[in-house]
Amino acid sequence: RGQENIWLWLRTSVFTALISVYRNARQDRFARQRQSFMAREERPVRELKSRLSYLKTYPEKVVHERMLEADERLVQTKQLLDAMNSTLIGAVGEDRVYRELMRLPDTYFVLNDFFVGFDPPLYQKSTGSYIRQVQVDHLVISRAGVFLVETKNWSKDSFDRNHSWTPEDQIQRAGYALFILLNGKGFFKWRFFDRRYWKPQKIRVRNVVALTRHKPHTANSLVQWKRVEELNSYLLQRPEEWTQKEVQRMAKYLLKFSGL
Repeated sequence: RGQENIWLWLRTSVFTALISVYRNARQDRFARQRQSFMAREERPVRELKSRLSYLKTYPEKVVHERMLEADERLVQTKQLLDAMNSTLIGAVGEDRVYRELMRLPDTYFVLNDFFVGFDPPLYQKSTGSYIRQVQVDHLVISRAGVFLVETKNWSKDSFDRNHSWTPEDQIQRAGYALFILLNGKGFFKWRFFDRRYWKPQKIRVRNVVALTRHKPHTANSLVQWKRVEELNSYLLQRPEEWTQKEVQRMAKYLLKFSGL
């Protein structure tokens, strides 16, 4: 019986110790959670007090900082509005030219927002630069040839400001790339032709800048500057060089690049 009492005492002691350890662990855990909760709740209060103290100590500096922030937001908003305005003006001009080109006879093919990429890029010797891609507002294919039409809805001030990169540079670059595309060595151009010619034929590409506002004075013979109301008249008066079947073949070939 003495041994039984000893074992009972041991079990009771161990059980009591375990309960005490468990209770202490729960109390410590609760204390840590309470401390963490209080720290989270007190942090905003401390930050607010610190901010109020800063406002009271440096009121003029705070006003200056707020004004700088407001100015920066205004500048960013103006830049965004200017970009949106430029995009909107360009879209309005392109739509006006598009509606004008849609008045051409059905024998004329018009591709809008024409894009083509080159891999490897084309080397343009005259500028010493490589052409990886070109995008043109409108491409007109007719019996008179191929016409690149780039729309500019610029004011006189816009033309005066843009000296480093002009519409002439842009469209001549695209015109050169399209000429190589139509007449390059790697292209079996004979499939265009409906007739036999006594000498090799080159498909000419003419560059036209369609203007919806200001028309600048320029002497570049490689680029024609036409107001929107002059555009169709210019296209219709060009002498015919190709048959309608040849025009259809050119248009079908170029359609592959436009994604239509």
